[in-house]
Amino acid sequence: MTTIFHALAGIWSLLAVSQLVAFYALLSAKGVSGTIPYSTSLTIGVIAFVASTTIAWLLVVKKQKKLAITLSAVMCFYFPFGTILGVITILVLRNPLAKTKFDLQRVTPTNKITRTMPPSKSSQGLDS
Repeated sequence: MTTIFHALAGIWSLLAVSQLVAFYALLSAKGVSGTIPYSTSLTIGVIAFVASTTIAWLLVVKKQKKLAITLSAVMCFYFPFGTILGVITILVLRNPLAKTKFDLQRVTPTNKITRTMPPSKSSQGLDS
């Protein structure tokens, strides 16, 4: 299951990088008159980039499962790659095994891992 998380995170990262390249190419093109202003497309690109990198980071560190599902649902509007990745990510995160993976990574002050030392000979009453 961890391999699936890492593979999805890598694909989300590639999507984020491709979005940056595409929007850089759009902004550097001269004389292109489109129906969407540059500022709007740049804003959409930045939002998609931030969402993609956040999903990738959340899948690697296995935290904030609900946020990852929410951002994946939002990225479903980014057709076609966001839709495909969003649906696959939601299906993977809905798996019960994913729930246990995310719960294992949760660390709170009450369940900190503490190392216990074996009792010494003096505390066992075996002093010579």
